[in-house]
Amino acid sequence: MRLPVAITETGALYVPGGGGASELSVKRAWWNQVFDERHHRRLPWLKLVDWFEWRKHEPEVGATVDWTATRDRQVRRAFAAALPDWLRFAPGSPRGEYRAVDEG
Repeated sequence: MRLPVAITETGALYVPGGGGASELSVKRAWWNQVFDERHHRRLPWLKLVDWFEWRKHEPEVGATVDWTATRDRQVRRAFAAALPDWLRFAPGSPRGEYRAVDEG
């Protein structure tokens, strides 16, 4: 028997104004890897993925990093649309709310 496994913190390193690919491109590439169907099939004991939902200064890069997936409307909508059907949510979780959130 395998014990449940959690990814307790994940996110895509995006530095606003840092050049390179767009925020959505960087973050979409990351969550596509995290949500890959092959992981679900090969790692059925993976029971939790916790997105690091912070925008903060990171001394390692000497800049503010936006780790969030729900802060920007366009990114949030794309993230919600990418949530795979095989993903399970805790009772009362915001899966449906992610799809409905539309801040002005």
